[in-house]
Amino acid sequence: FPSHDNIPPSFWPEFVDARDYGQSLSNSMWANSNAGPGLSTPTVNSYMFNTGITTNGKSPVGLTLIPDPTETQFHDTAFLHQLQAKSPDVTRKYLAAASGVNGAQMSSIAPGTSPWSQMMTNISLAAQYAANNGWQYGLPAFTFFHGEANE
Repeated sequence: FPSHDNIPPSFWPEFVDARDYGQSLSNSMWANSNAGPGLSTPTVNSYMFNTGITTNGKSPVGLTLIPDPTETQFHDTAFLHQLQAKSPDVTRKYLAAASGVNGAQMSSIAPGTSPWSQMMTNISLAAQYAANNGWQYGLPAFTFFHGEANE
């Protein structure tokens, strides 16, 4: 069988918003609590909001480089690490943003709700940050995590 590696296309933008949303799994399962300490997961040109990788209930005003290791293990940094290993491009920049809500019912995170609106505001902030730095912004993929129940 041929290899089906997930390699980001060369036409991806200069600043890739690698965002996820949903319930607690989107935040790597209760970030800073149950996910455990961060493992060294080196990334290059990878950013998070100045308030951290998780964004719900926070008011970011800018971006900062992702530290290695992070305070807890995020699948976001593992995802970026894998993308960069499969398709190295030192000119591309990435944003890790976990915008989910722990323990939320689906109806409370649907479009039109406060968490959804906050995520959309954060997407606009990321796009503005990219524009201010002369980078092409893009959100080529969006990961949605749903838990085991509507709780």
